[in-house]
Amino acid sequence: MSNASDLATPIVVQNSGKWLGNDGQWSTFYVHVGTPPQYFHVLPSLNSQTVYVPRTGDCQSIPVTDCGTSRGAEVFASDSSPGFDVNASSTWQELGLYDLEPGTKFELDGTSLYGYEKAGISLIGGTNDNITLDQQAVGAYSTPSRLGLSRLWLGRLGLSQVAMSKNEMEHPVSFLHGLKDHGYIPSLSFGYQAGAAYRYDRTPGSLVLGGYDQSRRSNESIAVTSATDVIVGVQGITASLRDGTITVLNTAIAAVLDTAVPELWLPFNDCDQIASVLNLTYHEDSGRYTLTTAAHNALQSIEGSLKFRIGAGLWIERDVFEISQAVFRDPMPEPNIITIQPKLSEESAPTPEETTTISSPGTIAGVTIGASLLVFGIVLCLWLLWRKRRDEDTKKCLGTFQVLQGHGKIAPGELAVDAKAELDGTQNPAPEVYSPPKPHELAHGVGENVRVEIFAPPVMFELAGTVVNRR
Repeated sequence: MSNASDLATPIVVQNSGKWLGNDGQWSTFYVHVGTPPQYFHVLPSLNSQTVYVPRTGDCQSIPVTDCGTSRGAEVFASDSSPGFDVNASSTWQELGLYDLEPGTKFELDGTSLYGYEKAGISLIGGTNDNITLDQQAVGAYSTPSRLGLSRLWLGRLGLSQVAMSKNEMEHPVSFLHGLKDHGYIPSLSFGYQAGAAYRYDRTPGSLVLGGYDQSRRSNESIAVTSATDVIVGVQGITASLRDGTITVLNTAIAAVLDTAVPELWLPFNDCDQIASVLNLTYHEDSGRYTLTTAAHNALQSIEGSLKFRIGAGLWIERDVFEISQAVFRDPMPEPNIITIQPKLSEESAPTPEETTTISSPGTIAGVTIGASLLVFGIVLCLWLLWRKRRDEDTKKCLGTFQVLQGHGKIAPGELAVDAKAELDGTQNPAPEVYSPPKPHELAHGVGENVRVEIFAPPVMFELAGTVVNRR
């Protein structure tokens, strides 16, 4: 551990000011990769360990105008960029082609070319305020030729601290651990709040590494314990309509949260019941439930709502995270950056096989990811999409919602999420906890999609080379 980290303070990652995405309007952040640097707008991801950017050439199979720009690629060499060009970087050292690791849990198809490269983030401050890591393992991904939400669209800034495993000889540390080892941040914790495109004049996201912004969180929260995944229990779903309240989910299910995945997956029977209650129609080609204009207008007229009861305690492994409601005000409060101190013993990046002893909740710093509330009030005043997987016995669905924030106006299309890493500011600073994949808010506008996901065992990747392998 670097001695410089003893003096390090939290760093605030520069919000890029752009709202991008093929599944909603998402507030993005700057990263740069390569020499000379190629810049991208990306989303923080709790289930990713490093920086992922779209690979040049992938846009050739995507019939979308300004494909590279819409996927977050900035102008490079005075021309529009379709993605990261490894041949244009003098510092690229290839590791091999593997399955797209961030997508395995959320049915995002593709492969990723991994390599050691210069990679970094932009900080709030001057235009030259960048942090760059040398010899950082990064991924340049390619996706299937078909369009749809199964395609990983925007790049990722990985916030998991779990070490990567590419082959028997290569076990690169995570990006977050690289920052810590070089003394840029005081701990492996972070705070994230996704912002909201529909709030006031668009409230941008906030990302703090080594701490969190106290001004972006509310006092209402739940504590979640987790290991390599942040898992909450969806304990119930009720629909309040003109004819009364209907229970559409009364058996608890587990949901893995990720700040870059806005879908909520539900069991097959619950999908069909919600479709029946809301008068949705299944669209075979897209694999989703759709809402007709007539059904949409009918739901608006009755001001119906869906309420999600969220709890914790399904898995008690090693880490504690705090999930709270985001704060949205006009004007937004001044930032209040809180430092999260490291654990007493934080020597190396943990591997998935390692175990950690958890202290009592009063002595562990959690990570607040405001992706869920104790009760979600979801107003059905927008287009709903429900997806049903027909290729498995256990089928799921997803949807787009409006959420009652508990203050201000009702938001037209998203879960306000506040992510951060630690105890309330009124409490004494506690040692940091290991912060692997954690969840992120659902920020999007009317008619846009939100997702979260059912737990699935992670897929491990092995054997470097031109052949894609998994183990």
